[in-house]
Amino acid sequence: MALDEDGDGALNEIDLARVAHGETDWPPDYEGDTYLLQGNAKVPLGRPRNGTARMIGDRVEVTFDLPLAEPLAVTDGAVLKLYDPTYFYAYSVETVLEPSALPADCALSVVPFEPDAADAEAQRQLAALSAEEVPDDPQIGERFADEVRLTCGSS
Repeated sequence: MALDEDGDGALNEIDLARVAHGETDWPPDYEGDTYLLQGNAKVPLGRPRNGTARMIGDRVEVTFDLPLAEPLAVTDGAVLKLYDPTYFYAYSVETVLEPSALPADCALSVVPFEPDAADAEAQRQLAALSAEEVPDDPQIGERFADEVRLTCGSS
């Protein structure tokens, strides 16, 4: 996708709208880079809504709502991970907003990825790949994912 359509070196509102659309108009078989787990089971998510893009310094930030496909009882807690399986995109979770509907006995926490020596070496090898190369491990991105944990009661 050519981001700067008019070639002026800056992304204008039309460019940013096209980026937001390109990042949220998913093919039917694409599940995105957001994974919600309850226990060891993957929870189905819906399709992106309300996509926007903006510039923050020299980076493009894309945000959107990603609803659950079906309501989910949170009594057992859940874990949310954001990652690109092939590690083409790298994600980090900086803040978690407390949802207003969060039950009184539930809490959210962010568990950032903490690399060890093996992870650092894997990251070095990934950084050496060209944009056209794909890592040997098709799920390598999960290894570097931050986690957002929802705990409720004794979960």
